[in-house]
This record gives sequence, C-alpha cells and structure tokens, in this order.
Amino acid sequence: MIRFSIRSLLIVTALLGAYFAVGQQLGYLAATGVALAATILGWAWACRLRGWWRWARVLVVLPALVLLWFTAFDSLWVIKECPTCYAQHDVQLYRFLGAPIVSDSYQDPNVMTLALADLGDPCTHDRMESSVKHRYWGNIICAYPCVSGTFGLCCGSDVYTKTVSTRVRGYAMKEPQLAADVHKRVVENGGREFFYDAFMVDQFVLAAIEDGAAIDAITWLEDSKTDQLRMVECSSNALDNERSTQLVRDLQANGAVEVLAYWMNGPDIDNEVQANLAIRLPAEESARSPLFEYVHQHTESTWFDDDRPKDYGQEFIRF
Repeated sequence: MIRFSIRSLLIVTALLGAYFAVGQQLGYLAATGVALAATILGWAWACRLRGWWRWARVLVVLPALVLLWFTAFDSLWVIKECPTCYAQHDVQLYRFLGAPIVSDSYQDPNVMTLALADLGDPCTHDRMESSVKHRYWGNIICAYPCVSGTFGLCCGSDVYTKTVSTRVRGYAMKEPQLAADVHKRVVENGGREFFYDAFMVDQFVLAAIEDGAAIDAITWLEDSKTDQLRMVECSSNALDNERSTQLVRDLQANGAVEVLAYWMNGPDIDNEVQANLAIRLPAEESARSPLFEYVHQHTESTWFDDDRPKDYGQEFIRF
C-alpha cells in the first residue's frame, strides 16, 4: 500500500494542479515540456555531485533551459472578427506559462463598420469570434497552428474618405428612418450584397463626382494610353481602348443613362490610371430590366452568379 504524508499529498496535488492549469493555457504537450524542463533543472540544482561531475550538469541544464524557453514562452497572433459587420481586430499576445505579459492590437475598420457608425447605429461587436492564426513557440518557431494565406482584407479607411463619411451622415440626417432600415436589412437579415453593391456604390460614386474624381468613361478611355489602361472592374473587356469604348457605347445603347470612370481614394485622376466603371441607371423600372439583362449576359463567363449586379433600386451599379 502506498502511503503519503499530508505534506507529500499537498505537494503532489499542487504540482498536478499547476500542470493541468498550465496545460489548459499552453496545451498539454507544452505543459509536459515545462514539467520535464523544471524537473531536470530542479535535479541539477539539488544534486550533490563532486569533482568534475558537477560541471557535467551544464550538459543537462542547457538543453533543459532551451526546452523551457520553447515551451513556457510563446506569442500568438489572434484574429477577432465580428460576424455582424465583419470588423477585424488583430492582436499579438506574448505569454509566459499561458499568462499574457504583453499585448499589442491593430484594427483597420472596414467600410461597413464606418458606415454604420456614420448612420448613427454603430455595431456593438457583441458576437466577436476569435481564432489563432499563428503561434510562435519560444517567440521563434511558428507551428500548431501556423495558418498561411489571406484571412481578410483591409483597409476600409483607404476608400472610406471624408467626403463619403460626410455624405452618409448627411443622408442619415435627411432620412431619419434610414439607420433603422439599413440595420434591419444588413445587420439583422445579413444583406451584405445590398450594402456593398447598392448603398455604398451610390455613396462612393457620388462622393467621387463631388471630389472631381469621376469622368465620362469614353472621354477617359480616349485620353488614356493603351498600355496604361487598367479598368479594374471591367475584367477582360478592358484589353484595349477600342474594345472598352465600344463596351461603354453598348451599355448606353441598352439603357445606361451615363457611364463613368471613377476613383475611390482621392480627387487626383490625372496620375491615377486604375479606375472603377459605374453605370448610372435609368429611373424607370421598365428601362432598368434590359440593362441588367445585358450586364448579366456580358459578365456570364467572367463573374459568379452571386457577384452580378442586382436591382435594389439604387442609382448606380459597378461594372
């Protein structure tokens, strides 16, 4: 029969409690490494070796210290995402035995987060979800997990200019019910397509016009050099000026009131070659249907069905 003194029982219980507590934070593989390293270091400290054998402890202590460093110290890259407005926070945590000792965070608000705030109904981020993208063991080796690739896109502040912000706030003041309508349609019902493809396209295009960052598409195409042409929303149709100009004329022939090339991040259109293509829609529903049908047919081979513009009653669509 194995017997324990009260003192021994308390020590064993405390050690097991510490092991499981560290294991909950670091994972049991790392906790086992910490326990092994601590055992070796404790033995090296307590042993009474004589002569040159005492120096042999160095051969044991050095690997134990390395093991302790790579298991007790780590850093995490944690990504927190709001499933409501898709805001993303990046947090860098530096930990010792699973306890945070230093943290640093970064956030670049996206377009939806900024717009909801300007509408007077900001997202509360009350359902924020967290995931660990990278874990650096010993703050050096990335493993378990070490997820590569693009997780999300930034940077809403680059395109959500002061003019866009002013327009959205002014729109909310003119239409007091707008914030509640957008909240219900976007936040409660998950209408991301309406928000990005209709509501915000109108705000971006009208802000570009106000900033002098929009121009008639044919005028811009005729003034652009063929090797500089980059209509980012025009897909493979913008291979050269002639084909792109014909595309714009075809859009107008199918009911487009106006086709504009516009820039989302500043008024300087002379030095900026990349442009978005916006179509001003006719007000009459009977005239909008043929235009949407033409756009859908024209993008059938290059766009997914869910990405094609839909009629939400907006003023512009992006092409």
